[in-house]
Order: sequence, then structure tokens, then C-alpha cells
Amino acid sequence: MSVDFEPVRLGPGRRRIEPVVIGLVALVVDVAFAVVKPWESADRTAPSVPVAAASVEPGPAASPSPRPTRQRVLLGTAIDAPRSPTWAEISPVVTRHDAWGIRAIVVDATAAGPGHYAERWFPAAADQAGIRSVTVDGGEAIVALGPTSPSDVDLLDARIWLVHAGDSPGWVDASPVGPRRSSGAFLYERGDRVADAPSPWDPGRYRLDVLTGDEIQRIGVGIPGRLGVVPAATDVPTPTAPEQVLAAGSDPSGVHAGLFATADGSAISLPALGGVLQDDHGAWLDLVLGSGPLGESVIASVYQPRATGLGVMLTPHAIVASATVHRLAPDGRFDSPSVAGGISSTQGRTPYVVFQAPGDSVWPPGVYAVSVSWTDAAGQHDDTWHVELRPGSDISRS
Repeated sequence: MSVDFEPVRLGPGRRRIEPVVIGLVALVVDVAFAVVKPWESADRTAPSVPVAAASVEPGPAASPSPRPTRQRVLLGTAIDAPRSPTWAEISPVVTRHDAWGIRAIVVDATAAGPGHYAERWFPAAADQAGIRSVTVDGGEAIVALGPTSPSDVDLLDARIWLVHAGDSPGWVDASPVGPRRSSGAFLYERGDRVADAPSPWDPGRYRLDVLTGDEIQRIGVGIPGRLGVVPAATDVPTPTAPEQVLAAGSDPSGVHAGLFATADGSAISLPALGGVLQDDHGAWLDLVLGSGPLGESVIASVYQPRATGLGVMLTPHAIVASATVHRLAPDGRFDSPSVAGGISSTQGRTPYVVFQAPGDSVWPPGVYAVSVSWTDAAGQHDDTWHVELRPGSDISRS
């Protein structure tokens, strides 16, 4: 604080400063100092109120590329936890585990390293039915999660589902952290990003599906809350698309023969090849390794959150005998909706079939197959087209 003084004329003598004036000056200085340092309150014993979760923005003195952080109270201590770890920060704490289990990367204020990360590992015990499950320890912010396996098992891919009421899984948008094969690590962060930074994994019941060359290994994972209890499963959220147009009211005449999805009243061709109906393991293996003539996948993998219908455009003057839609993932528990159809005049009087999403809504993320039997001038045909409807957004996977 700067103070300007008025010029003082020098005279033969100076007046004595009264004690009252000295007291007033001291009082003014004390008040001014309190204004300059408002964080020093007279009441220094007032307790602070902890905040469960709050966003913390970097200050003006932060580095040129600050990392967003989230503040969480862990066992009574507030920790600024980086929400989007890099593989370079995580890899020093990753260790090899020659068994089925769950690896969790957590924020630990006592851990060494640039991000204060630590690894927690939990073996997945199998019950008499062969179903594996594990409950991780609570009280720590889990920034990355993934499976481990015996050394003789080659992991190919993984999907993470949030289990809702009635054991109904919903596909969670998750992205791998760095090279998944490094040090045997398959680690995933949540893909619902805020300022390019995923949130820590929330408490709840999850299911990890792990693809190997021989099977799909499923591991149930419970993440407890701060009180050490895994929260009860919630109802399945109903997927919605604002001002959606039902499949029967959409115009698919712009697509050629093959699989399509309807969205916003029109149709989008899906890059799938017709063939035989596959099971969940075969379809997933095709998506990862490819089984087409040129080594490509014959299954379409798309992000279409507004898809109200799945259908197939057939061949000119075809006669449809039957049509069915199957769900392969997350499981086969699925009531096939009734089929609708029509004739595309712009495609030479070509018939098509289309299935409206359950509940007259949009198709939830999963793997589906549409099987159609029909006849045309070339004879009898029986083909199945597969599509993987992915969760999340294109931005979150970029």
C-alpha cells in the first residue's frame, strides 16, 4: 500500500505529536493491514466445512498447460487429484499379477511420483458356478481400472458395464490409458470428459467383460462408497433422443442394399457384411481381429445415439419370409420388437425391414444382429448383419 505525503514547510520549530493522535494512526494501520490480509480472521478457531467433491481451476500462476483437478475428501483429508492421468505417470506403479483380478490406479498423497498415483490389486475369486467377483477398497479416488489375467492368457479387449436394477448392464464409455499391452496392463478411464478430463470411477456395481482368444471372461466389480458399502443398483435410465422420429416414420430410400439405422427421420448405411449369425464371442473377436476377405471386420461399429431403428434394405422385388433382431451384448436377454417394413420406389421397388427400438425410444449401446430370410429372382437368401452401437461420443474417443 503506497501513501503520499503532503510537502511540509520547515519552520523554526515543530509541534509535539499528541498521544491521542498516535493511537488513531495505529488504529488506521491495523485496519488497513486487516483489509490487505482478509484471510486472517480474528476468530481462528472456527471449524472448516469439508466439501465432498468440487472442481478446482488452476490459478494465474499455473503452468502453460495446467491439468484440471478434482478435489475429494479422502478419510477427512482434501486431496487435489489429477483426473486424467497419462501412461507416463501411471506406468511406474504398474506391476505384473499372474492371476485374474482387478487393478485400480488410485490417488495417494503419500505416493511418490509426479501424480501421486499408487496401484491397488484385488484377486477375483470364482464361485462354484465359475463366476468371478471382487470388491475393491473404498475411500480412494480410482482414476483408472482394468483386469489382470494369468500369464498364459492373452487379453484382447475389454468392456465395462454398470449393472442396474434387475441385473441389467449399461455400457460405460471408457477409454484405454496408454498402450494396453505395456507391462501386461489393461487400464481404462471414464470417457465422460469435462475439459478433457475424465471423472474418477463412481461407487457402484460393475461388470468387466474381458475378451480372450477362447472365451469372454466376466468379472463382477463392486466399488464401495466412503462408508465402505457398495450402493444399491439404480433403475435403467431410459435413453431418449429429443424430438425423435420413430423408425416407421423414417424414410430409408436413400440407402442401398444392406444394414441401416434410422435417425432424425432419415437412414444411415452401416458398413456391415451379411453372413451367418455369430455368438457374442465370435462377433467381438471379429471386431478386434477381423474376418473379412481383406482382414477387415464384417461388423459395423458406430456411434449413433439417436438411432430409433435398425433395418435392412433388401434386393429388388424381394419377398420377405421372416426377420428377427438379436442382442449379443451385454447379454441375450432381449425381447425382439416387432418388425415393420415398406417398399423403396427409388431403389427399384425394393422392400426393406426395420425394427423400432424398445419402448419407442433409441437403441441403447450394445451389439445387435438383424437376420432376414427372403426370396428374389436369384432364389432363397438367409443373411445376418451385425452392428456394435458404441457408448459415449466421438469426441470422448478422439
